[in-house]
Amino acid sequence: MVTVEDLSVTYRQPNATLPVLDGVTFSVDAGRTCAIIGPSGCGKTTLLYVLAGLRSHFTGRVLINGQPVRPQRRETALILQDYGLLPWKTVWENVILGLRLRGINGPEQLARCRALLDDLGLAGLSNLFPAQLSGGQRQRVAIARALAVDPDLLLMDEPFSSLDALTREMLQENLLAIWKQKRITVILVTHSIEEAAYLGQKIVVLSPRPARVVAQVENAGVGAPAWRKQAGFYAICNRLREVLQ
Repeated sequence: MVTVEDLSVTYRQPNATLPVLDGVTFSVDAGRTCAIIGPSGCGKTTLLYVLAGLRSHFTGRVLINGQPVRPQRRETALILQDYGLLPWKTVWENVILGLRLRGINGPEQLARCRALLDDLGLAGLSNLFPAQLSGGQRQRVAIARALAVDPDLLLMDEPFSSLDALTREMLQENLLAIWKQKRITVILVTHSIEEAAYLGQKIVVLSPRPARVVAQVENAGVGAPAWRKQAGFYAICNRLREVLQ
């Protein structure tokens, strides 16, 4: 589904040249989850922007479903760290925004949006504005909007980082339930070792900037009942901690 080969990105500014990614190589099979983890500022978000087609200045090769990555790929959905909700639009208007921008107004698509609101516990909040919601509710709205366009690739930039521990775990469970149902490919950027071990079937560990891949950890336990409580989960966490240190 996703192939990244020898990807390098350098930011060039009038007063500085800043290498961010240096020869990053990894792949993610269709229908799997991948967590990308590394030190703060190492280039994880830049990597996500390349995959989303939002940054075209790079060297190397990046393929999505066998095709070179391109801007405005309709089957790719991106959830930003700050949710990216429009504050002047209601929950419902935010959720259907992607469909409206694509000129899709059919009853089947709108019914899918209503079903997403039900599944994410937002059905009674359709007429509220983002400022009237909790952080967890705003994140669920962002997830619903991303899934409304029926993507085959979901990119998430530290989506749960600003939430309290219990809300974060609840939304992790929501994400896993959606993934099990739809089997879309998910690539998640995170700072959390535990989150990477809980959500990533493959975990790509990056070095400090300029980021290189220092490890790729296979994690077969993702989606298993009570995975967070099993010895294998803690073994993955310890291995990631060792690599990051």
